[in-house]
Amino acid sequence: MRVVSWLLGIALGLIAGGAVLEAGVLALLLLVPAVVWAAREKGRPLGAGGLIIGLGGGMAGLLTLANARCAAENVSGPNYFSECVMPDITPYLVVALALVIVGAGVSLAGLMRRRSPVS
Repeated sequence: MRVVSWLLGIALGLIAGGAVLEAGVLALLLLVPAVVWAAREKGRPLGAGGLIIGLGGGMAGLLTLANARCAAENVSGPNYFSECVMPDITPYLVVALALVIVGAGVSLAGLMRRRSPVS
C-alpha cells in the first residue's frame, strides 16, 4: 500500500504541476484535494513526498517541453527566417529541482520511519 500511495502522489503532483503552469492560480483548486488526501493518509510522508516530487517533475517537464517546441520552430531557408526566443527558465527549473529533492527527502524519511523497529 505504501508504493501505491507514493505513486498516486506522484501522479497527482504531475497533473497539478502541469496544470499550475497552464491555468495559473485557478489550477491550485486541483491541488487542494491532493494536499488534503496526502495530509489525511496513514502513510503520510510517502503520499506527500510523491506529491511534491510530481509537482516539481510536472513543472520541469512542461517548461522543458515549451523550450523544445520553441527551439523546433527556429527554421530558415532562402528568403525565409523564423525565430523563437525562449526567456530564461533557469530559475523555474531550479525551483522544480528543489521540489523534487525535497519530495525525495520526505519520501526517504517516510520509508525510514516505517522501517524502524517498533518497541
